[in-house]
Amino acid sequence: MPKYIKGQPTPNPGGRGKGNLNKKTILLETFMQTVVEENMDRFLEELSGMKGKQYTDTVMAAMEYLKPKMQRVEVTGADGNEIKINVNSNLDATENV
Repeated sequence: MPKYIKGQPTPNPGGRGKGNLNKKTILLETFMQTVVEENMDRFLEELSGMKGKQYTDTVMAAMEYLKPKMQRVEVTGADGNEIKINVNSNLDATENV
């Protein structure tokens, strides 16, 4: 059987659609949601007993699971060259740009 060529119709039209999660991912997310929901009171109780740096470190660590950090990306021009931005300071503020 020939290999799949990008841009051509898929050889498996009944396969999982783009953006759909696989069964293991759905199972894991459901499990983790259950663990969090059933232990939220205990977590908040433990958190209320913390002070200062311990409290801050714990909250910051938990936040990474709620809203993961974005990856830093280096933006370059064509062929990896620098991108140069020229700002014209002679523009009239009333002009439509």
